[in-house]
Amino acid sequence: MNDSTLQHAKELLTYLENYLKQSGAETLKSDWIVDFSRWLLSSGEKENIAEEHDGSGMEDILIGMHLVNMANLLKKEQNRFATETPFSSFMDFQYLFVLNEHGDMTKSRLIFSNNMEMSSGVEVVNRLNKQGWIEEKENPDDRRSKLVSVTEEGRRTLDEYREQGLNIYKSCSIGLEDNDKKALLNSLGLLSRLQN
Repeated sequence: MNDSTLQHAKELLTYLENYLKQSGAETLKSDWIVDFSRWLLSSGEKENIAEEHDGSGMEDILIGMHLVNMANLLKKEQNRFATETPFSSFMDFQYLFVLNEHGDMTKSRLIFSNNMEMSSGVEVVNRLNKQGWIEEKENPDDRRSKLVSVTEEGRRTLDEYREQGLNIYKSCSIGLEDNDKKALLNSLGLLSRLQN
């Protein structure tokens, strides 16, 4: 471990100590990283971290913490959506939404566009098919693959829960101005391209 990494680790421990003092906790709970991340983001510490560091590592940790925190919050909302609707999971809604917006797609393209493993994606497609929300048909361009499309029943179900589902996406950018949203989209798009 080099000196810079060690210094960042010490600083992170200092922030963690401050968090424990302010929260009154004597031990860390199982989901401490989420609470710590929220505390870090909502406290004055966040400005100090951004100003004090020169891109040598701490920013990467904070970006990761922000993304994990957002993912956890989003997952909680997605799970709530799945319990309050006929969808087995939020991915069922997302697949149906994507398919409705883009028209007929091959299974593999639909799964790839949702960034899932093939086996997990096939499970989503099978659930939607079993519900009668999508149908498979021959692909005139490639007999080895099938096209999937949204059925009328699928459209009715999607229309009924569309606003509730889309509000989950919108919750990710509440309070951001349009120019902030565009900047965030550009940054997230770049991150996504670099990861793939």
